[in-house]
Amino acid sequence: MDVAAIEPGQDFRKAMDLSVAACNVLLAVIGPEWLDAENVAGVRRLDDPEDFVRIELASGLRRDILVVPVLVRGARMPRADQLPDDLKDLAYRNAVELTHARWKSATQPWKPLKRWQPTRRKSPPDQEKGLREGMRREADRNLQSRLQESARR
Repeated sequence: MDVAAIEPGQDFRKAMDLSVAACNVLLAVIGPEWLDAENVAGVRRLDDPEDFVRIELASGLRRDILVVPVLVRGARMPRADQLPDDLKDLAYRNAVELTHARWKSATQPWKPLKRWQPTRRKSPPDQEKGLREGMRREADRNLQSRLQESARR
């Protein structure tokens, strides 16, 4: 999901959760530094519960969406003991390794994913419209709640 598409004031966690809920397959692209990548505070990104990647992956795993680890540039699959609790199931997903030398053979496993093409899901424009409407309703409820609280004071 492109986080830049989230409108100002929207809760990005909810927006990403709704977006992930609308997908059939989630690709987790894992490079050699993925497991130990740190945020600006020096905290491992996977240990940060507000990290975009962690939120998206945890949402997909929680919803039992087909999450496919895609290993690039020689990366190895992380072990469950290297992942936070909400991402541990990722360690048990069958991965696809992509390399330049074996590109054609490495992309062959993607063909079975065609069965996961959307049939009952909303189209992207409808999905985005629904997401925006849902987030606006949430913002309206929050505003009404704050106004009622202010009126009580």
